[in-house]
Amino acid sequence: MKYKTTLAVLAFLALAANAHAQSPREQLKQMVGQLQKSPSDSALREKIIRLALTLKPSPALPDEAERRMVRGGAAFNGATSAADYQAAAKEFEQATLAAPWYGEAYYNLGVAQDKAEDYDAALRSLKLAALASPGSKDAEKLSYAVEFRKEKALSGPDFSGCWQDSVSAGMKRCYFLFERNGDGWMVKELSGMPLKIVKAQGRQLWIENDGGRGTTHYDLVLSEDGPEIECAYYFSQTAEQVDKMRREMGVVPNSETYKVSHFKLTRK
Repeated sequence: MKYKTTLAVLAFLALAANAHAQSPREQLKQMVGQLQKSPSDSALREKIIRLALTLKPSPALPDEAERRMVRGGAAFNGATSAADYQAAAKEFEQATLAAPWYGEAYYNLGVAQDKAEDYDAALRSLKLAALASPGSKDAEKLSYAVEFRKEKALSGPDFSGCWQDSVSAGMKRCYFLFERNGDGWMVKELSGMPLKIVKAQGRQLWIENDGGRGTTHYDLVLSEDGPEIECAYYFSQTAEQVDKMRREMGVVPNSETYKVSHFKLTRK
């Protein structure tokens, strides 16, 4: 029994010594693998960055990180909408997973997220960029600008609350229900279905609902003093949707976008 116990102790000590003998670069590789399984682990990202800063020479960049940076740059340069910038951000995010110590990848990610108006995410990325590039002030300076844009967005037009027309008011329901969603808005229609905000500009919002028979478009303008929304309601269909309605309902709708109605909404 004593002999078996001694062997067990020796085996344990050998394993402990092997773990302790692991080189910093081996530790880095292991931690990167862990992060790729748990990309949202910010604490682990910071540990990786701090470890990488101690290595001389610096860790080599994997080909995947460089590939994602080039793809992200192409997406960013061709971007014309928030969705386009989000696509660029996804590429830069993959670069940070391939090389979690790469400060430039975090910086580019923060820039793309800022352009996509995802200000909280941009600030997190820029914090990591500053940590990974301690000699650079670029990330810190940009974070100040992002903070300003975030505050401005939060203090912008107030669409919050339950908005009604005469019909929905009689039903004691909301035609549109606006709620804060981070730095933007989440909106639901009368049925409770969430709608897609296509564009926001000042007091104007463009929202859509894609249905089986066509797409409903709403152009909303909030009045200066805030009690009313002017709402223009449009409907559009593809040629295939027109054919479907003709077969199922016996109607022949216009295949182009056309205005259905214009009405006002008041906040409950």
